[in-house]
Amino acid sequence: EKTGSTGNSAIAASLHSSGTIAVDIGSLSLTGSNDVLGGTIGGAGALLFGPGGHFTLVPGLTLSTEILDLAATAGLASATTLDTGLTYAGDFVLARAFGSAAWLELGGYTLALSGNALLDGALDALAPGSLVISGSAAVNGLVVSGAASVIDAGAIVQAGALVLNSSGTSAPSLTIAAGAVYDVIADVGISASGLPTVMNAGTLEKTGAFGTSVIAGNFTNTGTILAERGTLVLSGGGIDRIGATLAGAGEIALAPGGTATLQTGVVLAVATLGLYGGDVMLGGAQTYGGE
Repeated sequence: EKTGSTGNSAIAASLHSSGTIAVDIGSLSLTGSNDVLGGTIGGAGALLFGPGGHFTLVPGLTLSTEILDLAATAGLASATTLDTGLTYAGDFVLARAFGSAAWLELGGYTLALSGNALLDGALDALAPGSLVISGSAAVNGLVVSGAASVIDAGAIVQAGALVLNSSGTSAPSLTIAAGAVYDVIADVGISASGLPTVMNAGTLEKTGAFGTSVIAGNFTNTGTILAERGTLVLSGGGIDRIGATLAGAGEIALAPGGTATLQTGVVLAVATLGLYGGDVMLGGAQTYGGE
């Protein structure tokens, strides 16, 4: 346990723990080349997975520190693999620094975060796995690869890049659940390689900056797309299905790589609707009173 000093204490040797680690004050930094963590890790302090360290989180782990920081620094980053499903309610950081990204391999499991999260690093999954946000998160440079899914079940704010990077036959995805909000607050977007998917059943909105944000990937909307400022471009893959509601004082533009279908019953209440490429089809009769 760490009970004294508000500073940082470090353990550089590989640590295999199935007992209790208590970080009651300050921070504890682990930098071992093969740390295997189970048991109970808790306390009011911060747990840092240090740059250069390799960490495996195994069945039976209970994690309840105030902060969990998967760290990175110039030229060096941490690498963490889930070998179990895990829930965490504290402040979570998946870091990026000077081009180096902390790496999190979901391993076919789910990491459920209900606190505040900063997502700047790299998320991967060799087998289908999920990062579930039921609290709040900020995205400022996240790269999602393989079969990894990001599920927004709370509130995500995007101020930097988000990259959905397909690998072989595996394609990542972003899902915005019913009742959740995904807010693009700068002139940034979601870029994609291959055929990843973006599915919105909640609210996808652009509320900051007056420029353009582009959302790539196969896109399905059954919720609300809201362009309050600037232009939100849906520049999908082969198939886009646009239903429910398009609204806001800005512009929503359709520029599919293949075919975008405006589904029967879609409400077109956005001030400006742009058609900028690809094939746009009507699933039924539509009325529109904007530009």
